[in-house]
Amino acid sequence: MNTNINDEEIEISKNTSKLKYKDGQNVKYVGIITSIKKKYTKNNKIMAFVTIEDLYGVAEIIVFENAYLKAGKSLIEENIVMVDGRLSIREDDTTTIIANDIRDFGEKKVKIFTLDITSAKDEQKEKLRGAIKYFSGDKNNINVQIKIGEDIKPCGQIYLTDQIITVFESILGKERVKIYES
Repeated sequence: MNTNINDEEIEISKNTSKLKYKDGQNVKYVGIITSIKKKYTKNNKIMAFVTIEDLYGVAEIIVFENAYLKAGKSLIEENIVMVDGRLSIREDDTTTIIANDIRDFGEKKVKIFTLDITSAKDEQKEKLRGAIKYFSGDKNNINVQIKIGEDIKPCGQIYLTDQIITVFESILGKERVKIYES
């Protein structure tokens, strides 16, 4: 039986409707990385076989060197990623996805807590130092920066809640305490 690979199809039943997928078709897939097996090709180029799991099952992803290098820090076990790739459907083999791009799922915006001390008095600065020191600890989850005029300098990280923001606002005033996302 002579079949053209591009004509091969698989059918996946989802609820009552059937979805048809073809070899070479572009797909996007989101899931949690459960394993990564790195290999080197005969030409000494890096590649990886990545297993990704979602609520419906497991998918095997083949990541060649270009996609592997672009993926950067996204290829970590237990990381939620989105894979953009193409299906590889072989008659006597497991269906896989050849990755074109792998990146962290969702945008990770970094929050920055900015305290403007441009015209703050020495007493306010002293209280501010104490508050920053007091609220730093095991649960550091937001970057803090100090603004003096146009100059902005990093000042570590602190645990931040609405009540803690109120403490900083009581020291500096609401107009000088801001949270930015970058």
